[in-house]
Amino acid sequence: MKRVIKWIVILGVIGAAVAGIGYSVKMGNIVEVELVSPTRGDLTSYVEETGRIRLDRWHVVTARVAGVCDAVRVDVGDAVREGQVIAEIDDTAYVEGVRQARASILEIQARIDGLRVQLPRDAEVRQAALQTEIARKNLKMETVRGQTLRARLEQTEKDLERFQNLSAEGSYPLAEVDRVKTELATLKDSLTNHANLLKVAQLNVDVALQVQKLLEDRKGDVDHLKKALEAQMAQIQSQIAVLENDRKKAVIAAPFAGVVLERMTKGDTFVQPGTPVIRVGDPASVEVEVDLLTDDLPLIGLGRTSFVSGKALGDVTYEGKVVKIYPEAFTKISRASSASSRLMA
Repeated sequence: MKRVIKWIVILGVIGAAVAGIGYSVKMGNIVEVELVSPTRGDLTSYVEETGRIRLDRWHVVTARVAGVCDAVRVDVGDAVREGQVIAEIDDTAYVEGVRQARASILEIQARIDGLRVQLPRDAEVRQAALQTEIARKNLKMETVRGQTLRARLEQTEKDLERFQNLSAEGSYPLAEVDRVKTELATLKDSLTNHANLLKVAQLNVDVALQVQKLLEDRKGDVDHLKKALEAQMAQIQSQIAVLENDRKKAVIAAPFAGVVLERMTKGDTFVQPGTPVIRVGDPASVEVEVDLLTDDLPLIGLGRTSFVSGKALGDVTYEGKVVKIYPEAFTKISRASSASSRLMA
């Protein structure tokens, strides 16, 4: 096929030259012409279209714990390293919680050590009763907090359904619907986390009641009491591990090396888990998405070379390759009135 096209082009040029000479002689004008011998060459087929540049690798960095977030330390366009700290959430509550928990461990350890000298029984019972009362108050607080979260969740679900209906009618912005969706997801996560805290609070009540009952019923059984206290100590150590893990989550860092594409909060504000902070992208993952006519698909194949140029790039032309062809087409009004497919290069 290539050879036929080449010959047609060559004959067309020679025919035109002869026709030009004949015309000049007929009119009585002799014009000198330059004849060039035809040469063989390659005929290249290509498709040229305008595409959309985007980043394949990007990530929205969010807060993972609740608290007051300090000022974001990067701005749009700044380069960031993997693990670079971009903001921190006030961890005072976690630090104080760990301090109090460790103080409780020291107290329990002192009680265990005091078993060797047989501390006054009545004082031990009163202390256990006090711990039970404290545990019950904490359980009540967590129960009320859970009821509040569930009420907010139910109301947000109703709001989302109403906003979606309004948005479908064109009377409510889609961005606001997305915000309510994000809020709903955050509330669901908070409720899930609260369920674990409620279990811990209930466990604390059960442990405190067990210790109190053991002291009342078996005051003389020192070994049994020691095991109960050690179990309570292990429970507090588990709480310390949770608090320390949450304290680490208070540090907001870049997930990978890249560039800040968007700053979603200025900081110095209270945030909930899931609150967006920045959006970071990897400049090395640039892709170009192009819509092509289905008639052009035979010229396109995975791994084939592509070139990207444009006014924004100046005189530079970048070379790439086809990495993905979408498996379905969509209808689009075009000069060929044909279906188009999507190509990513």
